[in-house]
Order: sequence, then C-alpha cells, then structure tokens
Amino acid sequence: MQSMPGKLSQLDHLTIVLVRPSSASEVGAVARLMANFAVKRGVLVSPKCDINSAEARSLATGSSAVTLATMSQTKNLSSAIAGSKVLVRVSQTLIGGTSSEDKSQEVVDLKWLVERLSSEDVSLLFIADGERLTDSEASQCSHQLQLHVGSMMPELKLSHSVAAILAQLMKTLVGA
Repeated sequence: MQSMPGKLSQLDHLTIVLVRPSSASEVGAVARLMANFAVKRGVLVSPKCDINSAEARSLATGSSAVTLATMSQTKNLSSAIAGSKVLVRVSQTLIGGTSSEDKSQEVVDLKWLVERLSSEDVSLLFIADGERLTDSEASQCSHQLQLHVGSMMPELKLSHSVAAILAQLMKTLVGA
C-alpha cells in the first residue's frame, strides 16, 4: 500500500480547468482550494475576469497566491488540455431528478479517477456559472463525473463545485 505522501503524489497528474470563469473572487477561491488540496496545475479557458485583481488576490493568500500566479490562461479548451490523456467534465446532477448527463460521455466515479491519476495526466473540467460547453468543447470530454446536488439550490458556485470534488477526491485517495 502506498504511503500518504505517495498517494498524494498522484495529484501531480491532475489539472483543474476552469472554463470561462466570470468572477475574480471565484478564481481566487479555486486557487486557495487547489493549495488546500495540493493540486499544483490550473488552467483558465477564456476567463471573463481579471485574475490579477485585488478581488482574486484577497482570497488567494499565502501559498494559494503562488497557485493563482502559476495558473495559465488560454483561449481554447484544446490548448488547456494539451498533454492530458483523460478529460473529465464535472456535471451537477439533481438528486432524484434530472441530470445534465451527456450520453456520449462515460460516467465515472472517484475510484476510477484515482486509478487513472496513478499513471495518467487527467484534466478535471469545471464550467463557470451560467456557461455551457460548446459542441466542440463537449466532444473533447471523454468522461463525466457527476456531482449530486439537492433541489433547494441545484446550482453550485464554481468554487463550491471544485471544493466538493477535491474534498471527495482527497478522501478517496487517503482511504478515509
């Protein structure tokens, strides 16, 4: 069995991709989450906000400021995922209701994701509030990871989606 640091090294294979984020504070919060959960690589696709603003930096302090500063920006998804063998779109699914599931993408779970991270570069794709993937972008996603939400408030903020997935991923990695 791998030691804790050995398991966490699997996160070196993970890239967080944010598609068209519109809130600098959300980007700053995601940078902080990435630092909290030891994820080093982040890419912003066509951000609609200034990630160098005081608003972004106010949430990304300490080591997360370094994470924010090292997040790359690109104009298209193809550039963002270059080098990744697996692209997983995170989708929100209403518990007991409708799903945003795309039938062309295999639905996977965190155990599957952890297995891939042991040997392959994986990009986890998060779509900003109010945004949708273009057909071209959606066609690049081979898998889907569903985030189950309740009906009272079925849409999560970008940073909350990232937090929920990274917390569950960490729990799966360490076997807690």
